[in-house]
Amino acid sequence: MTETLVADFPDFDQNHGIVRGLVTSYEGASTETSVLSVTDENGADVPYETDEEDGLLYVLTGNDDDFVRGLTTYVIEYEMRDVILATAPSAGSSAPPADEFYWDLLPLDSTQPIDRFRAEVVFDPALSAELNGATR
Repeated sequence: MTETLVADFPDFDQNHGIVRGLVTSYEGASTETSVLSVTDENGADVPYETDEEDGLLYVLTGNDDDFVRGLTTYVIEYEMRDVILATAPSAGSSAPPADEFYWDLLPLDSTQPIDRFRAEVVFDPALSAELNGATR
């Protein structure tokens, strides 16, 4: 997965970067979440470290020596496993069993205001061929 986040920091020395929390389990299964890279909008590496606590893997950007100001772009690339849930039809339903991707892409509990949000979910062509059109 790749997330692009743009933060607007104040024009004084207050912030070293952002903190992004990623879940480490889904419906009782480990997601084996691993961060592959953190870069800016031009692909330059951004310093970061990770910390795990209370079911979240925190990506902490920046360092203690530098402050960020103004519009700053972070591109976080990471992998997760077991995020598709196999479901059975409800009792009395004639629907076949299905695999379900049901994920909260927007962190609704963010402590910072979110002015805009856009998500694009792209399936690998091999997986796309198996989609049956049933959505919800």
